Amino acid sequence: MRLLEAVMKIVPIAVILPFVLLSFDTHPQADDFWYANDTFERGYVDFLSWHWNEWSGRYFGSACAAAAPHLLAAMGTDIVSAYGIGGIVSLAIAFVSLFLIVRMLRAASGLAGAVFGGAGGALFGSMLLFALFVSRVPSPAEEFYWWNSQAMVVWGCWLLHLYAAAAVLSARGFAEAGAAGRLGRVAICAALGFAVTGCNEPVALAVPGVAIAGVVATALLRHPSALLWRLLAVFGIAGAALSFFSPGNAKRSAHYDEAGQVETGIAYLHESLPRGIVELATHVASWSVDSGLLALTVLLLPVIVAAAARGPFAGARFRAATLVIYGVIWMGLVFSAFFLPVFAGDYLPPRLVNTAYHLYLMGWFGGVYLVAALFWNRASALVLPASVGVPARIVLIVSLFSIGNFEEAARDWASKAPVYDREHEARYEMIRAAAASDELDLVVPPLTFWAIPRTVFVRDITPDAGNWRNVECAEYFGLRSIRTTRY
Repeated sequence: MRLLEAVMKIVPIAVILPFVLLSFDTHPQADDFWYANDTFERGYVDFLSWHWNEWSGRYFGSACAAAAPHLLAAMGTDIVSAYGIGGIVSLAIAFVSLFLIVRMLRAASGLAGAVFGGAGGALFGSMLLFALFVSRVPSPAEEFYWWNSQAMVVWGCWLLHLYAAAAVLSARGFAEAGAAGRLGRVAICAALGFAVTGCNEPVALAVPGVAIAGVVATALLRHPSALLWRLLAVFGIAGAALSFFSPGNAKRSAHYDEAGQVETGIAYLHESLPRGIVELATHVASWSVDSGLLALTVLLLPVIVAAAARGPFAGARFRAATLVIYGVIWMGLVFSAFFLPVFAGDYLPPRLVNTAYHLYLMGWFGGVYLVAALFWNRASALVLPASVGVPARIVLIVSLFSIGNFEEAARDWASKAPVYDREHEARYEMIRAAAASDELDLVVPPLTFWAIPRTVFVRDITPDAGNWRNVECAEYFGLRSIRTTRY
């Protein structure tokens, strides 16, 4: 057992390490050049105004994406030289979010060291959760290594975790707090909520979804924090409306419709709705039988049960109604991540499948907590016997290394990423030499196909100099045009 515990402490570090190291072999892609070009041309404030009025309601995401080129320029560098920072920052944000949630859960349980024992219980528990996430997230490239996706989509997902945790923490003792204390709690949660609703549409729906779930729960339980949840519901709806009903969203939908890319409006529901349902059923079925998730859930049960037993839902009435309402809200939010991009643009980008996975995991562990609160009626704590704990640890260890993204990430870092990095550096040298010699129409070699690390790669420039990715790349480097010989 001691040997197994020692192995368990090494496992999350070993799983996470390749994903961290890959950050140093990443390079700007696609929208990264467009955002840099446009924010420099228009100026930061004018770009944000244009983006909200002409293209997208993701006000917080665009603010973050457009800020990066300016911040780097102020530091004397640029997105090409400092691109690897993005992966490190996103990985760090993800881990910190999980750590704060696990720490909150551990504190709520009242069982010091209950998460796998020891003073570092919360740290270790969050590392295991993080290892599971990086090894299972559908697209690591769009989750951690593409700046535009990070700012416009991913950070909203991790801020949503913090928003939910902050709301739950703020509910404790809300009625007993003074006016300033209550105002401060509402302000912090509302600020997080507005940041989340300004990142992407499914998580924008999740903010009022979480708040409405709190409204329903506090009404059923007659909990004194009801006012907090009602205020958060109002702010959440306001933030979502600010995003969804921006002039830019309407104009972008009209642009897609005029371009013949998608038939928008109610008439398209007969195609997009069934497709969203199929995507939901397929992915949720796959995620629900993940042996790693099930094993980690078993190992976390003691602390979840202890926290639930001390929480506001413990022994509550209306068990069936509570679970049904929770399940409907949960699956509705996951469904939105599949349905909205299909309905709005007739495609399902990997970053929004990632969003669906975020919402699924939040709902999964929230559901385990709720079931424990409603149905665990014993006064004693839950203790996992060795006959359960040992197999769960073994299953988790094996699944982290054998299922999901780890094997490809390790292979990409060891053999593909170095070639990919060298080829990009060689390309940059060609670009700089061409710009210096006024050779403004440049043809560069394509990336070696077998050496493209899929863990970090999204898309490259093409053989068509008129492709928008080529145009933005050329503009960024001061060229007239750039293309590859093949794609």
